[in-house]
Amino acid sequence: MEIAIRTGVRRDVLHIAAVHHRASEVGYSHIFDRPLPVPTLASTWQRRLTTPGIDVLVAEGLGFGIVGVIAIRRTDDPRVAEFFGLYVAPEVWSLGLGTTLVEAALELTPLETERIGAWVLEDNARGRRFWHGRGFELMPERVLVNPGGARELRYERVGLTQQHGSPN
Repeated sequence: MEIAIRTGVRRDVLHIAAVHHRASEVGYSHIFDRPLPVPTLASTWQRRLTTPGIDVLVAEGLGFGIVGVIAIRRTDDPRVAEFFGLYVAPEVWSLGLGTTLVEAALELTPLETERIGAWVLEDNARGRRFWHGRGFELMPERVLVNPGGARELRYERVGLTQQHGSPN
């Protein structure tokens, strides 16, 4: 499997938005009637690509171009980071690409990072299994309702200073 992970740049924005759209269309079809349109997603990813403190990585290869994207941001607390936005093209699901992106993003976190979180749609069983399988634990007291009315659950992994880049 020939995959390259690199920092996302502005010229990638439409490709990133297309991956996000396809992944949402397939992965969230039981949650939402339709995914957000590509231009809306492109605007979101443009902001992420140009905001200080946010790192965006893309995975490309397998003859498809960009096939995955992840965003990670530092918080005001240097001991805490947060994933927001992990999308992999459905054509390459179950090949380990999500894990590869998470591991690459973890390498970008400062060494003092002790805890990292991710928000996952409550009805996204695949996503919940993914994060749990990488050492993230459900934080049952942390729930939010997004603008579309869907509930999101918080998953966190602690102890990164001792185990940077590898699950418990």
